[in-house]
Amino acid sequence: MAIDTVLYSPTTGNSGWRQMGTNTVTTVNSNKASHSERHLYSVFNTGKNSLFLIVQNAYPCEHCHDFFKEQSRTGKSIIFKITGNSGNYSSDHGMGLHGSVPCIIYYHKGDFKRVSMSSRGPEMYPPQGFPASPDFVHY
Repeated sequence: MAIDTVLYSPTTGNSGWRQMGTNTVTTVNSNKASHSERHLYSVFNTGKNSLFLIVQNAYPCEHCHDFFKEQSRTGKSIIFKITGNSGNYSSDHGMGLHGSVPCIIYYHKGDFKRVSMSSRGPEMYPPQGFPASPDFVHY
């Protein structure tokens, strides 16, 4: 069960995404800070970046979910694009062991919004006040 994560930040002019780093975790460690997405974020969360895109083949576990909600209280806005369900962490989000993918989770101002293929109307869009971001369909 490898969890693969790629972290991006917007390019100058917000025209695309610049890859900041990649990480793969194959064993689960009790140290939550060593989880793939948190490790990458901690390494590259420096400087003026306030918007991040994390593409991962797993939902964040409940501890990482809480961590990113907290980070978004500090002025960071984070988009998770979930492309798979390695680890079955979808159950940490109330979706059972087989949560649907792809799924987008927006973390903003201490809260989150989940957008899935079945989202319709206003539920399809980022939360109100979320900063403009480049398209991430092909990431």
